[in-house]
Amino acid sequence: MAIKINKDFKDAERDPYDATQFTVGDILDASFQYTAKIPHFYKIVRRTNAMVFAIKISQKNVSDDGYGQNGTCVPVVDSDPEHGKIYKGRISRGRLKLDGCIAKLWDGEPVDFYTD
Repeated sequence: MAIKINKDFKDAERDPYDATQFTVGDILDASFQYTAKIPHFYKIVRRTNAMVFAIKISQKNVSDDGYGQNGTCVPVVDSDPEHGKIYKGRISRGRLKLDGCIAKLWDGEPVDFYTD
């Protein structure tokens, strides 16, 4: 499957963290980060005023250190959902917490990951 990076996701008019502006079809980056940064990408499939429903989509490494521990990755936008599970998150104070992470609008650029 070819990597599709859609630059249309960049939109200067939208705050990437303002979940009230998220719409169906948007790709979200909800990266877990503590001592490691592990990106997860989601595609919004349903939206209400207070909730967002999304499927996790796969990702492809663009670059890495040869061991897959540090590098950059992008979502495979047209991929099948992983595990068929629908994740739901509640919008609170304009932010969206999805699968334990604060989600933001993916900006179309590769996302860093590391396991240090």
